[in-house]
Amino acid sequence: AVDLARKIWEAYPGGFNEVYFRWADAALAVARDASAQPLSILAQAIDAATKVHLVPTLCKAHALAAQRHAALGNFEAAFAHQQQLFVATTERLTNRASVKYDLLKFDHELRHARAERDRAERQRRESEALNRQLERLNNELSRKIREVEELQSRLASEAVHDPLTQLS
Repeated sequence: AVDLARKIWEAYPGGFNEVYFRWADAALAVARDASAQPLSILAQAIDAATKVHLVPTLCKAHALAAQRHAALGNFEAAFAHQQQLFVATTERLTNRASVKYDLLKFDHELRHARAERDRAERQRRESEALNRQLERLNNELSRKIREVEELQSRLASEAVHDPLTQLS
């Protein structure tokens, strides 16, 4: 994993690629060597994560550095890393809470928008149904008007030809 991370970082230097390589290198060094040697590699990982402000890696790196310093009896350095871990963890939890709040807010807005869309769709369907009903009524009224006009026309025609109406 370290070799792959190094190759990626060398092909595409900077940014998160450097952080991932430095962190993988530091984690491997700490796992292999119980002395103070890996602390300089771990410091490079912390510096790289600090440059791009990659909080999860900062948390892991400060926690590992605090553990190593404590194991070596460097309690002041362990405490300093523990303080940095606390700051990074607080930021991480704050970010997480903020993201959860935003997700809940977006979910609420999305539900509201869907409800509005559904309401508008229901109104559209109801409007279409009313329009169809109005069209049927309009067609029926037109048909009845034609019938009345036909009846008026027949009555007028019959009145002209009816001998009793001619006497009056």
